[in-house]
Amino acid sequence: MKRYLTIILSTSLVFILLACSEATDTPPQPQPPAEPSPIAAIDWKAAYYRIGWRDDIEGTARIRSVKELREYYDKTQPEDINGIIDEVFFNDEQYNDVFFAEHLLFLITASEGSGSVRHKVTSLSEDGGVLRVHIDKLIPEIGTADMAGWIIVIEADRSFLETEIDVVWTDVQM
Repeated sequence: MKRYLTIILSTSLVFILLACSEATDTPPQPQPPAEPSPIAAIDWKAAYYRIGWRDDIEGTARIRSVKELREYYDKTQPEDINGIIDEVFFNDEQYNDVFFAEHLLFLITASEGSGSVRHKVTSLSEDGGVLRVHIDKLIPEIGTADMAGWIIVIEADRSFLETEIDVVWTDVQM
């Protein structure tokens, strides 16, 4: 009896596999090579700095000069919990007049209910005169109960001086 049941199940499995792998009459057509993405043409670099949490820090700023960077800092007064913001923003060797002659900064601020949430800028793309900044919000399965603020600093080419900015957030469960 077991032998007959084994033969019937094996035969059924063979027919199921054959039905699922039905061959098509036409072979798949080769796809033409993809056009270069506009993302590849955008040169950028991102850095992430944790600051003290505040509910009024959400937003985006475009910084075109050392003076604007100082004004942004004086206006927002981010709580520098790691003691690094002053050193990063006002390091004469990094963000100086020479840097701003060819580049600009996008400062994107976010507040999170958990300090375990991290961010990753995945791409910048230009679409119809709008610069889209794609950011993954990396959410761990288990988080902490400390709230956190973040400043995401993106260095980009000065060609985006007047371009509208749109930040696209994607939640990614870890």
